[in-house]
Amino acid sequence: MTGMDQRRRGLPRISPLDCAFLNYGHIHGARQTSAGFLLLMDGEPPGRSELIRHVQERVDRYPALSLGFGLDRPRLLRPRWQQIRNVDASRLVFECRTTPAVPMLQDLAGRCMGELPTASDVPLWSLGLLHGTSGEWALLFRCHHAAYDAAHTQRALRWLLAPDPVAEERGGVTRPAWSPMVRQSIRGLVSMGRGLLRNTAPQVPALRAGAEEPCRITWAHSPLATFRDIARKHDVTVNTVFLTALTLALRRHLEAGGSSVPDAVIATVPMMLPGNTSRLPVGNNIACTRLRLPLRLTDAHECLRHLHEMSTVAKRNGHREGGRATVRLGHILPARAAGVLLTAAVHPRWSNLVATNVGMVEGPLACGRAEVRAAVVTTIRPPGGGLTASVATYKGTVTVAFTVDRRTDPHLDLPRHYAAALEELRR
Repeated sequence: MTGMDQRRRGLPRISPLDCAFLNYGHIHGARQTSAGFLLLMDGEPPGRSELIRHVQERVDRYPALSLGFGLDRPRLLRPRWQQIRNVDASRLVFECRTTPAVPMLQDLAGRCMGELPTASDVPLWSLGLLHGTSGEWALLFRCHHAAYDAAHTQRALRWLLAPDPVAEERGGVTRPAWSPMVRQSIRGLVSMGRGLLRNTAPQVPALRAGAEEPCRITWAHSPLATFRDIARKHDVTVNTVFLTALTLALRRHLEAGGSSVPDAVIATVPMMLPGNTSRLPVGNNIACTRLRLPLRLTDAHECLRHLHEMSTVAKRNGHREGGRATVRLGHILPARAAGVLLTAAVHPRWSNLVATNVGMVEGPLACGRAEVRAAVVTTIRPPGGGLTASVATYKGTVTVAFTVDRRTDPHLDLPRHYAAALEELRR
């Protein structure tokens, strides 16, 4: 469906799940709903004017890149998506450089993540040209989570940076079979409710910081073959390997900082749901489950088996079905109710960190004569700041990223601890 067809018929209202992210930003600040990708580049960087021309051509070619809605609406209303006409790419492209006050690319990316477009006449994304030291540079695609989950963010990246991206796809609406879905929903929501009541998150100051702290984005690269070898050897998923290495890295990190190590910390883990609930290539189709990461299990392989069993039990208990129901049935929920569900999923009382796996980022991606070397995920931070961990795979390289601040990781040690934990799992 073209943008003109959508204007004639009228674009739909945004879903309550998207409204939840919108309200989340109203409550906790725009920087808390900022997500996207930091793309580490190889080659000569383009000038800002050249990048503006490239972005303008892609926006004109793909109408979905010019979808948006007003961010100044009352919190209880659900605005409609709108096709923004005559988008000026110069308002979407920005350029930043490291300074003595912000000396590292990690700090620069973190600072830029907190600045989202909020005007109603621009789309809810922007593309930054970041210059680091010694010639290193990156592109920062940042977006409002109310409009883009991981899948839609990757689609927007392909439209912007793929050499020959495919034409806009027509979104199809998945119609649920109501009777089995209601049964699964009740079971799943009851299971998640019990989990919230029984498993409050331990207070770990080293994993929590004030939202006013500027965040930093740091990362560690590993070959995808390493993750797959570990997964095949122990008959688990690559995502379980990621969560296990994260668990071991957090224990090392707390011990190195002199903090007490609790028996476990609770991670909120977003999951992409199968099927599309919207006819537009924007919005959210995710659900969250919660996993206890057992920090006191010092044996790496025992920790791996434990998390594999926990992930299996979470699926068996209907967490995925409950999440799917929250998304689908959420179309009849008030926006405030959906916002409460979202806030509860990442609230410090019930969660210590957010850990997400966005999967394989399809390539190749390039800008002019420069090519993307690695994709670093940047995810929303929990209320009050704190730690997030995310993983993405691009061209056979797995990049695990951490959104931290000077309190949660003052020396940027988490990538080193993660690499050591992964090596421990290989043995």
